[in-house]
Amino acid sequence: MYLGGGDTTGMYLNTAGNATFAGNIYIPQYLIHDGDGDTYLEFAGADRIRLVAGAVEFIDACETTQDYITVGNSSDVDTKLIGGSGYIFIQGSDGYIGVNDITPTVPLDIAANTRITGTLTTTSDISATGA
Repeated sequence: MYLGGGDTTGMYLNTAGNATFAGNIYIPQYLIHDGDGDTYLEFAGADRIRLVAGAVEFIDACETTQDYITVGNSSDVDTKLIGGSGYIFIQGSDGYIGVNDITPTVPLDIAANTRITGTLTTTSDISATGA
């Protein structure tokens, strides 16, 4: 069945009840998961999108005078950014950052060879441990 106007826009329903859309879909505010009202995509006003699952806000993206993407805004949400064989992990409970380490025990825990180009400035002594 076809619902729409013209030959290039509309909604097609197949015999299984699945819908295919041709053209734009306009959503006033929420795209809600069927049967799970606390999991949704929200178009929160002009230039802002929120992704919420299980009533936990996972992503908030906003274009303002200072654009931002916030991950894990409303709860203890861990974040893992993967690129190639490495990753950056942000522990939601304390904000500790791990590079190739999902269990950082200090504010910056790097489990890889590290290079610093430029000046390293510290406000306390640097100590070395390990081999």
